[in-house]
Amino acid sequence: MAEKQSKRELILQSARQVFMEKGYHAATSEEIARVAGIGKGTIYQYFASKKDIYDELRIIYLQEYCSGIIEAISLEDSFNENIRRLVHAHVEKIDLLLYIVTSDLHSSSECILESEKMSGIYKTMLESLHRLLVCAGERQELRNVLPELAINYIMSIFMGMAHQTMLYKRNPQLAENFSVEKWEEEIVGLLLHGLSVE
Repeated sequence: MAEKQSKRELILQSARQVFMEKGYHAATSEEIARVAGIGKGTIYQYFASKKDIYDELRIIYLQEYCSGIIEAISLEDSFNENIRRLVHAHVEKIDLLLYIVTSDLHSSSECILESEKMSGIYKTMLESLHRLLVCAGERQELRNVLPELAINYIMSIFMGMAHQTMLYKRNPQLAENFSVEKWEEEIVGLLLHGLSVE
């Protein structure tokens, strides 16, 4: 059983490498098998298709990303401390988020959160953020704002940062001036103080 699980993990790791290098459409099962050091037929003992491998990776990475966000939240700590940890957790897992949301496989008809497995962990993450915002509001650490709107604001900034990071990583000229640490501080400032100088 352990050997079967390790081979499955090997296929998933190899597929991730190939998908990241070539994109979903250009990747082939043959290439995944070559990187894994196995025969192509072995892949089909574990997965029905290339898309099944891809979908499983998205579930794994969404779970890992959301778990990192959930673990960063501590209701005993101040809202400011939580925001700093949330942004850091987001930055640490940003490659996973990039894989999940920016693949060239996505189309307008395909939603990442359609499957029950994927929507469950995402919903748990949103509920954790909601509890944080309600608790911070009760302690008067926030101005009076709808938690749902604040969650959308936070997640929109996180998604925007993920897309911008992808652009910087793909453009060598932009990458020279890219500093994750600087971005992390900018995002913390934006979330805690907004855009206004007042």
